[in-house]
Amino acid sequence: MNPIAIPAWADSLFLVAFPFSWCLGSFALSFFGGWRQLVRRYRSSDPISGTTWRFRSAAMHRQSAVSYNGILKLTANEEGVGFSIFFPFRFGHPPLFIPWSDMQVSQVRRFIFFNRVRFTFPDEPAVWIEITPKLAAKIQKAIACDWFADASK
Repeated sequence: MNPIAIPAWADSLFLVAFPFSWCLGSFALSFFGGWRQLVRRYRSSDPISGTTWRFRSAAMHRQSAVSYNGILKLTANEEGVGFSIFFPFRFGHPPLFIPWSDMQVSQVRRFIFFNRVRFTFPDEPAVWIEITPKLAAKIQKAIACDWFADASK
């Protein structure tokens, strides 16, 4: 039995098609998850100072949920929180900086054991971001704020 011969041009096609598909997929995720929606209002071109956490995860939702598992960098300070994505996944995801005054923070229960902290945006009500309570606690400690102090009373 003879192996199937692959044409010589197939390598060149792959070198063009794969990066194009990667970028198209990344852009589609930013659109469906809501990143593109938030970019219109919260795009950041300046470096953000504050406490930074790398390789973090979050879920974002607009038309469908998109999980950014281990590819986020978050930076928090007294004014707000910055979100950016690592290079290979960055196409269609410019950095964001969202002021605390433009978001609401709430606790969300998922299934039985999975709790999340949700950021919602009154100016962009269709979009939300969820992070783990552990990461939320680190952010609160860094900015010396307790989002849920009134809820326990």
